[in-house]
Amino acid sequence: MEPGDIATWAAALIAVVSAVLTIWIPLRRRPEAGWAVLSLNSDPERAYPGLERFRKGLKLGTPDLCLMLLNDGDGDAYDVVVDGIGCNVEMLDVERYSEGHNEFSKLSLYPRIGMTDSRLLLAYRDEKSESDFIGIRIHWLLSPTRLQKKVFQQLSLEGEMPPMPKYPIPEPSKEKTVGLLRYRFQERSRQRKRKQSQSQHVALRHDAPKGKQ
Repeated sequence: MEPGDIATWAAALIAVVSAVLTIWIPLRRRPEAGWAVLSLNSDPERAYPGLERFRKGLKLGTPDLCLMLLNDGDGDAYDVVVDGIGCNVEMLDVERYSEGHNEFSKLSLYPRIGMTDSRLLLAYRDEKSESDFIGIRIHWLLSPTRLQKKVFQQLSLEGEMPPMPKYPIPEPSKEKTVGLLRYRFQERSRQRKRKQSQSQHVALRHDAPKGKQ
């Protein structure tokens, strides 16, 4: 190999590495949500006046664990859902007002939990569960949301949880989608079939005896 060829290959390799780093570094440094759990078992009713009345209105018993779920990351989380491991979990949004007045709401999915935002968790042990620990699994959508990249993370509340990856785990996509070209091809095929069906129907009507139309 000639010295000129070596220099060409080296320059090409440097260009490839530079391109990879240019793409990877912004992705790695983009803001991401992170999660922490704080226990409120000392006196949750005192910390959140009105909680007992709200629980009884929803026919929820006294929780075994009362916790605060905090987004301690540097980014927002979208379409947030929390489910329990070895327990049943209710996630509440709390609006604090003056004079100790609080408004509570319960949703199955929270459209957005911003950086430093928190939600109240009520956990009820599941006596039928075979799990070795009690924990929660947090599912959310990463930003930018148009990419529809869903991830989850597990946190232990009681007991020792199996080792988990440092970063959120991607969830397999459950939505069936097709590429734009394939969609256009299938749509044109459906339109041709509809036109053929309509033409055949009109032809049959014209061929039928007048008394049977």
